[in-house]
Amino acid sequence: MNLITSVATTLSQINEIETWKQCSPQLTREQRLECYKIAQRLWLERSYAANKLYINLGVIEELKANDWQPNTIQKQMIWASVIASVDSKTQRNRFNIIKQKLVKKYGWNWYNECYRRVKKAFSARKWIENRSFEPDSAYMGSMFLREVSNEHVIAALKSIPAN
Repeated sequence: MNLITSVATTLSQINEIETWKQCSPQLTREQRLECYKIAQRLWLERSYAANKLYINLGVIEELKANDWQPNTIQKQMIWASVIASVDSKTQRNRFNIIKQKLVKKYGWNWYNECYRRVKKAFSARKWIENRSFEPDSAYMGSMFLREVSNEHVIAALKSIPAN
């Protein structure tokens, strides 16, 4: 495994994707871009598998078909999902850091488009959290309850607009 792949694998396990640059200082700019492309794909796959990617199911299918490489609108949806994952009571600072980085990289208009998607993503997150069973719960032994939990996830993700 080369350095870029190794760093990408490590980065993909970090939920706070806004901190990736700090976790990869040894890479050149070109190496970092290649690394982020790999890490992004791995992170998206992992987040989807863990029900932590709060975007529309149709968009998820498009991402899968494109090998998890998002277009501009999909990036806004992904960042809205990341922002919706921030617990605003305890991580207000994290929200502000994400906002500053997005505004610096993409501009205010892009950020505002992203932010308008946050409310639906946050609602889906709360719906999933409140209706899903914990994986280590004794109830998860029941195939029926696992299926009910999956149906709640699907319903929550379908409630998020696809555009």
